[in-house]
Amino acid sequence: MAIKPKPKIAEIAAPSVVDEILASFVGALASEEGMAEIAARLKAAIVEKRSYAEASLRAAMFDDGSP
Repeated sequence: MAIKPKPKIAEIAAPSVVDEILASFVGALASEEGMAEIAARLKAAIVEKRSYAEASLRAAMFDDGSP
């Protein structure tokens, strides 16, 4: 019998009000000129991974991929 992976939290529960607000914010940010890359990184950090740590947010907003 094959073992099925556990579904992610986002796949189980409906989005919360906080999730909807954050997703709306990221969407609005993405529509601003020059902010699409930052919005994508913020979406990955706060909407998908639900990581609100300062280091994660700082990396999402200011990390340009350079060493």
